[in-house]
Amino acid sequence: MDAARKARLAELRRLKESAEDPSNASEDKGADTKIAFRNYNPLTAHVKALATDQNGTVPAAEAPQKTPAETLETQVKLIEKDAKELLEKQAATSEEVEITSLAPRKPGFDLARELERRMEKLEKRTNYAIAENIRQRFKDTHDISDVRDGRDDEDEDDDE
Repeated sequence: MDAARKARLAELRRLKESAEDPSNASEDKGADTKIAFRNYNPLTAHVKALATDQNGTVPAAEAPQKTPAETLETQVKLIEKDAKELLEKQAATSEEVEITSLAPRKPGFDLARELERRMEKLEKRTNYAIAENIRQRFKDTHDISDVRDGRDDEDEDDDE
């Protein structure tokens, strides 16, 4: 058993050394690295040659080509094209609406609307102040005994 155990230990040491060896590690990394072009289209031939399919064996030039909508750049171009068309349609319809249906407004139409609410309160105060002034003048010119319920005696005498 001693010989079998020594053989297993020797095998484990060899595996451990080969895993720690930097020259072997760099070669393994190069073989394991896969380049996937999901977000852009490669422009140079060298980069295209590095691209591989899922198995890592077929160069990108020989791999089946992706449809243009699969890359991010082509999707952006399609979206920009659709957005431009939509903006052109909206601009055409908005020009038609502005010409045919909108009448010009007076320069201060929004100010007048805001003023109406404020003026209601002021009108009430103004009417109250006018009534107070009339009462005060009447009290000053006539005797207080002549004033009853806001009317003077002469008006009552005329009614009889």
